[in-house]
Amino acid sequence: MTRMPLKTETYRVLIASPSDLSEERRAAAEAINEWNAQHAIAESIVLLPVNWETHAMPQSGVRPQEAINNQLVRECDILVGMFWTKIGTSTGVAESGTVEEIDLCRWKTRSTLLFQPPHQSEQDRPEATEEAAKFQGLHS
Repeated sequence: MTRMPLKTETYRVLIASPSDLSEERRAAAEAINEWNAQHAIAESIVLLPVNWETHAMPQSGVRPQEAINNQLVRECDILVGMFWTKIGTSTGVAESGTVEEIDLCRWKTRSTLLFQPPHQSEQDRPEATEEAAKFQGLHS
């Protein structure tokens, strides 16, 4: 019997966070890939993990964040955002690149999921609580 190619819908999942969560971005991509391994065939859906480190390229004549927005954010179907000890660096347009990405996805009515990964106690890192509160205040 000849096997036919699998027809699926592919959803681009942008994994967004400040630089202090590089391990968590990798873990999120691994979790998405694990979901694909377990469910893609049965569901006919593939989730494609996307992040700026592996999918964006420098672009001349535009702000670095605008290049990321053009190449990734405007094309994503779902955004998974994470914060822990910092909100990130101002882009001149938003509080940080991650905040700008979240704002753009929300404006385009994309599904947006936000997490604060569990780490060491908040008492050990009070700035984590301050930054999380700051972000929540911007987006409440």
